Amino acid sequence: MVLRRVDILQPLFQRLKRSSEGEIRRGLIYGLPEWQSGSPGVTVAISLLRYVDTETTKLALRSLPYGMHIIGLVEFNRDEEQDLYEAVEQLESPVVFKIVDGKVSASTGLDYLTNLHINIVSSEVFWEKTVTTFHVQGKFLLYSMLETPDLKDSFAQGKARVLNQSSYVLGNKGVVTLLPRHGQILSDKESLKGELRVGDLVKGLGEERVEAYFRPGISLINVTLLFDQTKSNSNKKATLLISDTSARCKFFEHYLSLDYLVMVPNGVPAHRLYKKLNMGFLNQLEFGFHDNILDQLTNSISAEKPEPFHFWPPFASHFVTAIYPEQTSEEKLKEFRHELHELFFVREVRPYFRRSAALFQPMTSLISPHLSLKRKGGILVNGHYEYKHYMQDDFNDDGWGCAYRSLQTIVSWFRLQGFTARPIPSHKEIQECLVSLGDKPASFVGSKQWIGSTEVSFVLEALLGVSSRIISMSNGAEMSSSEKLGSLQHHFKTNGTPVMVGGGVYAHTIIGVSEEESEEPAFLILDPHWTGADELKTIEKKGWVGWKDKKFWSTTDFYNLCLPLLPSSI
Repeated sequence: MVLRRVDILQPLFQRLKRSSEGEIRRGLIYGLPEWQSGSPGVTVAISLLRYVDTETTKLALRSLPYGMHIIGLVEFNRDEEQDLYEAVEQLESPVVFKIVDGKVSASTGLDYLTNLHINIVSSEVFWEKTVTTFHVQGKFLLYSMLETPDLKDSFAQGKARVLNQSSYVLGNKGVVTLLPRHGQILSDKESLKGELRVGDLVKGLGEERVEAYFRPGISLINVTLLFDQTKSNSNKKATLLISDTSARCKFFEHYLSLDYLVMVPNGVPAHRLYKKLNMGFLNQLEFGFHDNILDQLTNSISAEKPEPFHFWPPFASHFVTAIYPEQTSEEKLKEFRHELHELFFVREVRPYFRRSAALFQPMTSLISPHLSLKRKGGILVNGHYEYKHYMQDDFNDDGWGCAYRSLQTIVSWFRLQGFTARPIPSHKEIQECLVSLGDKPASFVGSKQWIGSTEVSFVLEALLGVSSRIISMSNGAEMSSSEKLGSLQHHFKTNGTPVMVGGGVYAHTIIGVSEEESEEPAFLILDPHWTGADELKTIEKKGWVGWKDKKFWSTTDFYNLCLPLLPSSI
């Protein structure tokens, strides 16, 4: 099929337009090739990754969802980038993107002389309507001597077992099962029988789509991988690492946690889904687990269980997966995280790929409820947080715990952004921290005494190492003054952390401010005084999260703002 058009996701298009040779030199474009896009004559460009050698290509394959492949390159100086062309020469219709004076063009064909039409696609449309991402999880028993030939044989046997015996249960209710070998669709629903497309299958699953805070509306389906673990001790739950007396030959036995993502266009015939899920497994087994264990063995005679973690970093607008050894500390993984930053041309010193920033973690509270608000605009908190409020965690703090809850919301923000792995502190732990700092007497622990912005800043410094700026106001009228409003706008633009408001009245959390000077000042408030259940529609309808005008602030009470500052960390 002759390539006619390249669909490019809007974030990637904007990034290319702003780019210079020094910023993204030696870049490969990854996406959906024409043969996999589901649309004849069309390829889809999704992301830009650095190319150095075949090792960076392997890193890309283990970091991206299965289904994303190299589709082309970004050219600045062809004479100096011949190895880039060699990296794409095996592709059927590679695409060359050129950026001249902020204008992006694309070409393909013999000597790349055939111009392609560029169609800009919004991320929302692409992830909600064009493709479905299948999140596959399961257990895989791997047992092997920790020598390269033995590992190779064990992984080969594992591949054969999955390819011949695996079945996949789509959704959490088991409405659809893909049976072994040929992927026959088994379902009691009449609407899920006959000739189907992947989109039809997803539609038939109905409410089985996962609600994802990191990309609202994304078409995301949970999948459980099942197959026979043919080993006599397969019912064991503990992981084993056994060494012989020489301590030079190790035996590896682990239930590896399969956890991978497969991206499939909704127009693809449903009978092809089974093979794609299998190929996603093989991709994680080979480029993820196998390579991770071998990397560990270069510096050790033992190996830890590799664990996958998934991320949705703001610079990428797509999933990224990292495989980390189970017990290895974040400090020891810093070099690898730096490699990921290099791979994606990321200059920001932010911990995008720490474990605590990973997706699909169990959460006890609503995540970023402000995202559902109809009103758009303003300068908002940069990242996600848990909405903490009265009466959560089976703890009655009604009437006195609002500042504690605001502090918990702020700590959750630092957790979800990867700055800390520390659990959210309880009221007692917050009180104990302040006592240990000498700020409060021992009798403070277990009391119902309020805390304010200053105490919140003390706890953030002590528990997270986060510094804060305190802004004081004699009354609420100052909140909408150009000086204080400008300070808040600057804070959200540069730091992006939630702001705790205390003082002579109950505490609140500010998570956004209006931007236009011509508008009446407005503040996006997260109210910790809600005592009911975590039901988003009720919370939004009753205004427990919402935009408030300047009348929200008391003109007779003083206020102190705690503005947590962004640490520099990777």
